[in-house]
Amino acid sequence: MTLQAILDCAYASFDHYELNCETWMLVRNWCKDLLVPEELERYRELYEGNDDENLQSEWDTLLDKFYNSDEDVGSSDNEGQANLRDDFEIYSETMREKTIAYHQLKAFSLYLEDKPAQTAAYHDFLVSIYSFLHYILLS
Repeated sequence: MTLQAILDCAYASFDHYELNCETWMLVRNWCKDLLVPEELERYRELYEGNDDENLQSEWDTLLDKFYNSDEDVGSSDNEGQANLRDDFEIYSETMREKTIAYHQLKAFSLYLEDKPAQTAAYHDFLVSIYSFLHYILLS
């Protein structure tokens, strides 16, 4: 079903937005262009009395999500859009740094597999970091 695929992509654009803001925003905009309110009304007329109520309600729900998310930053709000774009860039950079750190940690863990003395030192290091964070949070 083509419509179900478009609805699934639209929902995914909201669910996975934080993973890659720019790409999922593109997906969301494409779905929004395909799932316009006027076409929903035409679709309802065509499928009146059929067993397609679920897709109609999903489409209607997505329209609410599309237009509610647009209220946060309007197209005439240049300052708001600039701030939103800056937030996307900062968040994308943060996600890139977290991904790099994760892969470095994973690689180091693989390196330590056959080195028991270094593994013990690494575990002591992790405990000291945890203790330090615990101290900061309780202070």
